[in-house]
Amino acid sequence: MDEPDRLRLLAFFEARLDDDESAAKAATPGPWRHHPNKHWRKPGTAWFEEAVFTGPPGEDATCVAGTGETDDPQSMGDAAFIARHHPNRALAEVNAKRALVRLHRLAMEHQQDGLASAYLDAVRLHSAAYGSHPDFDMRWGR
Repeated sequence: MDEPDRLRLLAFFEARLDDDESAAKAATPGPWRHHPNKHWRKPGTAWFEEAVFTGPPGEDATCVAGTGETDDPQSMGDAAFIARHHPNRALAEVNAKRALVRLHRLAMEHQQDGLASAYLDAVRLHSAAYGSHPDFDMRWGR
């Protein structure tokens, strides 16, 4: 990858990490949890949903997401997925990916081309997760 493309990839990736960090910080703090036997009742109705909660257990818990009808396999799967990807985890992933960028830059600074290339490959592979973003360059996904 030539120097301008490398710099564009790094800038793109760091901007997406900034987006992820902002979204995680704007969400209700985690960790979140889903318990298949604890449901959320829509106010004013008899409708119960699978739910993702945060905060202390019991009535003081905060519902951060209702995913659909109680005991529906899809609703249960959605709730488990949402709980698994809570803001604390998202922030940890952002920090780990930023470390890859730092390691790449450090290897470049010390002229460790093989190591720099390996870190850049890791950044490139992780950037593919943002392939639907309008600024994503399809050549990075190769």
